[in-house]
Amino acid sequence: MQMRIAVAVLAACLCGSAGAQTGRKGPSDADNQARAQLASVRTALKLTSEQVPNWRLYESKVVDLLDDLSRGFTAPTGVTAIRQIDARVDIVRNRLTAMEDIADAAAKLYAVLSEQQKGTADRLLAATLPTPYPGMRVRAEPRRGGSEPAKPQK
Repeated sequence: MQMRIAVAVLAACLCGSAGAQTGRKGPSDADNQARAQLASVRTALKLTSEQVPNWRLYESKVVDLLDDLSRGFTAPTGVTAIRQIDARVDIVRNRLTAMEDIADAAAKLYAVLSEQQKGTADRLLAATLPTPYPGMRVRAEPRRGGSEPAKPQK
């Protein structure tokens, strides 16, 4: 699974988009929406004072990735194609590491949640993750037993 994510992120970064070529600066509407989603999930989880440090760790990792994404990528000029590709690969590596840090923090948070809070987290927590590159769409996998998950509302 991690390999599939890494390959997908690498492919998108190597192909690039206009925004990735010129570098996006500052928080976007999507960034603001992600931050609002974090606040909403925190409220929905009804965290105890003992759980708050785990939430703060998770939230800080997500915000760190949002900040990295908002800085964008400026393609280096005057260097070889290989150096340009290497620069993009470095970004993908850093973003994969950030996603792994988020996963670790999420696991620590999940471990201290009650069963009721875990149900809430199962419904809402993954939606707080930013997409690590433009154009990445997350689709729910079919549930075991053959039933399809509910389609997202547009």
